[in-house]
Amino acid sequence: MIALGIDAATKAGWALVEEKAGRLHLLDRGVLDLDRPDAWNPVACLALHCRPPKPAPDVVAIEIPWLGKNVATTITLARICGRFEQAFEPMCPVIVVRASQWQASILGRLGGKTRATLKPAAVLWARGTFGVTLDIDTADAAGIAAYALSQARAKRVGIR
Repeated sequence: MIALGIDAATKAGWALVEEKAGRLHLLDRGVLDLDRPDAWNPVACLALHCRPPKPAPDVVAIEIPWLGKNVATTITLARICGRFEQAFEPMCPVIVVRASQWQASILGRLGGKTRATLKPAAVLWARGTFGVTLDIDTADAAGIAAYALSQARAKRVGIR
């Protein structure tokens, strides 16, 4: 099973992770710059990039934006999350995940409770899991994908 994890932000990290025989494998990753007027273009390009004959996701998991006090930022993040949902819903199931959900499940004791400790913990987790050092955006995205795979496995659901 393959999951695409997306850390939805103006610098949106993404990671394509496959689970085979109980092991996680990083297939691809990157960061999209969505702080631009044509932000739909990079999202659409990622959706095209994740179609056969390349490995295609069985599920897409998007981290739901944290709703802070800054209304403009909240609107921007909600629009970005919506763009990802629209791009991938025709391909496969799309789920939204709270940061606290995947971080507690995947990072466990590595994490902590603040952004200052959780971001480095995701990088550390990714290095231990995949044997490569990822930046904070793609490390979070890989954690989101791993969480989606664990949920599918726990529910014994074949997404496709």
